[in-house]
Formats: sequence, structure tokens, C-alpha cells
Amino acid sequence: MLNKGFLVVSANAALDIYNSTLLVDGGQPNVINSTGLAGNLNIFNSILYNLRASGSSIGGATSLDNIQYNLLGDGLYNGQYGNFKADPLFVVGDSLLHVQPNSPTLNKGNPSDDYSNEPLPNGNRLDLGAYGNTSETPISP
Repeated sequence: MLNKGFLVVSANAALDIYNSTLLVDGGQPNVINSTGLAGNLNIFNSILYNLRASGSSIGGATSLDNIQYNLLGDGLYNGQYGNFKADPLFVVGDSLLHVQPNSPTLNKGNPSDDYSNEPLPNGNRLDLGAYGNTSETPISP
């Protein structure tokens, strides 16, 4: 989804984001953890990308144990727990946010997560984003 909004985790709430694609066109973070409490925000195998250089992926304090195997466009947690910074290479003109066959999001999910629904050859590892472990993910090079 492309919009200028973002998700906020507030007190006494939890947000689990698994195999999701969040694209924001604005200066705000994709996700804000306003509670500052570890365990309330969990993000795995996802793409969080902000089209603005000033925009960040995640705002507010959180535990790295809960943020793993993600493409975070601003480089937050780069190189830690499988998180990395890159351009996801979305298909131009595709409002459904499919990625190109040469996307760095392919085969970057948690190695112990299921990838059996991805078309062969699939790299034997889960792809990141909304199409990970679905038939709509690109065939791995």
C-alpha cells in the first residue's frame, strides 16, 4: 500500500508484522512504537521502505529480538539479525508492490520459515514482503 500514513503501536497494544510490505511516501516512519516497551512490536520477513530520504522505517525504542529478517530502507539495524538496507526494486507502475526478479528481497527471509508455496526454482529460502511464500513471488535467479 502506498500512502502518507503509518502504523502506531500505543500503550497496552501489540503489533505483529509478518511477511508484509509497507511503503510510505512521506517523512514519517512506517511504524512508530510509542510505548518504548520491548515485545509490543514484532516485525519479521517484511519490507519497510520510505520513498523520502528523511523517512525512517521504525520510530521509538524497540528490541532487536523482535525486528528480524527485514529490508529496512533507512538502514536501521543494518547487518543485525538479518536486517539490511537496499532498494527493494518494486515493479515500476505496479500498485500491488510486486518486486522485480532481481530484487534483493528474494531468499532473505528467516531460514527456518516455510517457503514451500513459492514457485521453483525458489532458492530454498523465504522471500521478504507480502508475496513471500506465495505463488506470486518471482522465480529466484
